[in-house]
Amino acid sequence: MVRLDEHWMGQDQVIQVSALAQSTGYLSGEAVEIGAWQGLSTIGIVTAIAPSVLHVVDHWKGDSESPEAIEQGLAIPAACLERDNYQIFMDNMAEATAGNFQVHKMDYREFLAQWS
Repeated sequence: MVRLDEHWMGQDQVIQVSALAQSTGYLSGEAVEIGAWQGLSTIGIVTAIAPSVLHVVDHWKGDSESPEAIEQGLAIPAACLERDNYQIFMDNMAEATAGNFQVHKMDYREFLAQWS
């Protein structure tokens, strides 16, 4: 059973993102998602582009804990970081997809610096 502790996207948004991903099927190139958390949008994208591979980039450490980010409500609450979100993501992907994804467990800046 898929586990999603946070729903930062509504179901309508997931449907829209999936439809947009599917609409690119005629294009050549790679599909990349930066930021996956527990896989809510990732499941939709991976399913929409199958059998093509989605490159998933996340370090699963949350985002900035800076006072400014917290004050603006942009930081992921510390309580959300106490669980193993990477393992939850992997379990969700195993449950809900055909496995057509490749994980890049790193900061997106590191990924972009080495991506060609």
